[in-house]
Amino acid sequence: MEGPQFLEGPGDKIFIVYSASACWDNNYGLGMFSAKKGLDILDPLSWKRSEKQVFSQCPDSNVFGVNNH
Repeated sequence: MEGPQFLEGPGDKIFIVYSASACWDNNYGLGMFSAKKGLDILDPLSWKRSEKQVFSQCPDSNVFGVNNH
């Protein structure tokens, strides 16, 4: 079973990585929220969602990996 994962960055940010689609689907990917350390993490306005998935399939090779674009 998948669930969101909390990550603490080396700088001033914290992250939550989450499943962004069905894991059995070719469009599977991971999304990410980030917030500055020290903000109220229960306040939805403290979080910023990544505009693109941070892990997804490369259509050219059909492999999954971190997005560098």
